[in-house]
Order: sequence, then C-alpha cells, then structure tokens
Amino acid sequence: MDTPKTIPAKQEALDEAGIARNGIALVAADFEKEDWLRRLVEAGFDTDTLALFICEGVFPYLDRDAVEDTLRKIASSACGSESLPIAS
Repeated sequence: MDTPKTIPAKQEALDEAGIARNGIALVAADFEKEDWLRRLVEAGFDTDTLALFICEGVFPYLDRDAVEDTLRKIASSACGSESLPIAS
C-alpha cells in the first residue's frame, strides 16, 4: 500500500531489480481520503487470515484522524486481533 503517486516508482524498482511481481499486489490509496482496507480487500487481502502490517514511514505524513482510523482498521482486519484504545 502506498499513495497513488508512489506505486509506479515501486513497480519500476521491482522491474529494474528483476523481481517478478506475480503474487505482489501494489495497492494505491490515500489514507486520509479513502478506505484503504476496502482497497486492500478488493486486491485480494483476506481479513480472515492472520496478517502483519508494517507502517514504516507512514504516520508522520498523516493527520491524527487518519492515524487512529488506520490503527483501528489494522486491529480489526485479521482474525484474533483486538483493538486497543488510543490515548488522547
């Protein structure tokens, strides 16, 4: 997942490195304006399967509401996950 403007650069980097993209879904979404989890599911993500989300270099660019929404969606998206309250 990344911003719509970043996906082409990631595709190009994979191609230049000779890394096959089969099995890789590069999903574009604006975390502040779109339902990124819906886009992920549309790309084949199964919310009934355990998953690991790594949000490296994401949160500094988002407003507080988008960060909280993102954390809640991550917590609710995989079986066995629990959502923890976010301190104000």
